[in-house]
Amino acid sequence: MYGLATGTIFKDVEVRESKAGKTFAKATIKSGSGDETIFVRVIAFDGPQLDALRNLRSGDSITVQGRIKLSTYQKAGEWKAGVDLLADQVVTLRKSETGAKAQERTPEPTRRAPGQTTAKLIDDEIMF
Repeated sequence: MYGLATGTIFKDVEVRESKAGKTFAKATIKSGSGDETIFVRVIAFDGPQLDALRNLRSGDSITVQGRIKLSTYQKAGEWKAGVDLLADQVVTLRKSETGAKAQERTPEPTRRAPGQTTAKLIDDEIMF
């Protein structure tokens, strides 16, 4: 079964080596919020998928396409379902900014008078 998952990297990507000596990367993406949250474990074995995944960090938004593998596991005496996605394609949607770099780019809040809007009017024709 193949699928597509879009979400945010939940924790930094782990790069490991298999018993056979092959490099692979593992990441967990979080999709949804509240009761609708699902965690998908993404695994990339080689090629551009591995390169794309290994360059991501916690907070980056991605979309991954690949083969879905469902599993069950027991945690604290309770059975849970797991979703693994073996990546065929990894697309970075947005890189998160962290640390001092993010603080440098954070704009100061602006104040505006009551009734004033910050929206810009656009008067362009869109041709279809």
